[in-house]
Amino acid sequence: MKDIVENLAQHLNNKLRRDFEKPIAREAKTKPKAFWKYVKSQTTTREGLRPLEKPNGELAKNDTDKAQVLNTFFASVFTRENKESIPKLTDRKYNQPIEDRNITYRDVEKALTKLKTEKSPGTVQIPRVLKECYPTHTDIQEIPRRRPST
Repeated sequence: MKDIVENLAQHLNNKLRRDFEKPIAREAKTKPKAFWKYVKSQTTTREGLRPLEKPNGELAKNDTDKAQVLNTFFASVFTRENKESIPKLTDRKYNQPIEDRNITYRDVEKALTKLKTEKSPGTVQIPRVLKECYPTHTDIQEIPRRRPST
């Protein structure tokens, strides 16, 4: 009897989980934040690093000491470059100009409407700002056409 109850409970649990996960999976493209929030809630991570032994035998317990121990340990991997042998770049003049591009307002509008604002924008939130501002700035198609003055 116990096995039957456990099987029934497991079956019900699996059904409820599927019923909960299906809408999240179905809307993953349009609502990626909800999807990743659920994924994050289901993953377990261990935080922290156990104490590390310093070269003198003491234990490094705080983050600064641990970072120093790891830095010392891995420092041998990196090579020291001879700064005298780095070639110097000279000013270069390019003979061929960048060809003119025919970028229309519609091209810019199409690119900005396809812009995914939820994708890793960095701290300045440029994709979101561009997408919100493009209807008010009609001269935005001029940006790619401009050439740096030489």
